Amino acid sequence: MIIGILAPMKEELQAICDKYPQSTMLEKCGIHYHYIKIKDNEIIIMQCGVGKVNAALAVSTIKHLFNVDIIINLGSAGGMKLGQKPLDIVIGTELVYTDVDITPLGFAYGELLGEPKSWFSDKELVSLATKCSSSDLPTIHYGTIGTSDAFVSAPMVQSIQNKFDNRIVCAEMEGCAVAHSCTKLGIRFIVIRSLSDVPSEDGKSHEKMMDYLSRASHNASILVSRIIEQLIVN
Repeated sequence: MIIGILAPMKEELQAICDKYPQSTMLEKCGIHYHYIKIKDNEIIIMQCGVGKVNAALAVSTIKHLFNVDIIINLGSAGGMKLGQKPLDIVIGTELVYTDVDITPLGFAYGELLGEPKSWFSDKELVSLATKCSSSDLPTIHYGTIGTSDAFVSAPMVQSIQNKFDNRIVCAEMEGCAVAHSCTKLGIRFIVIRSLSDVPSEDGKSHEKMMDYLSRASHNASILVSRIIEQLIVN
């Protein structure tokens, strides 16, 4: 089995690489990646970069170069629900675009021409993630992750929620593009996030995001490493 892990930012990349000190930094076709071999399984860890285009390119690249069977996209995100706390974990069961709007043409908000309204993580991987969630981790949330090329601040939250029946659990910048690309390429996938910030009335979400980024990345990496362990065992 070949498992690909995509992390947008260097802090998120470092957090998952820390789980595999035996990894080797390699280069192929100008692409730098971390390589781990466990038994007959291979793990490829890449920094995909921030934003939808970078995420989609990374999925295409890692599939083309390594023919991965599974992609796990991990990283940080902003909370979108009351009662959430920084460092909570989100297992994305559904992924949507929150910045796509061709509603004047009769499409639903977030729906692209010729595409589904949303994409869904692999059910077996979601089930496995649930199995790997234990009491030593922060609160686990399940549901819809919203992706856009924007940092979602407090004034934007309710407007987005209104368009998606208040079902967005967290907001980030890559997940749906990963889901979209994986679905097109026939790759099983799951998106795991940990909250680095929850929108606040003081308008300082971005400052809190940087405060919690490393710890949130660490939490997401704990769960992802457990999922990989189970995949390899099974």
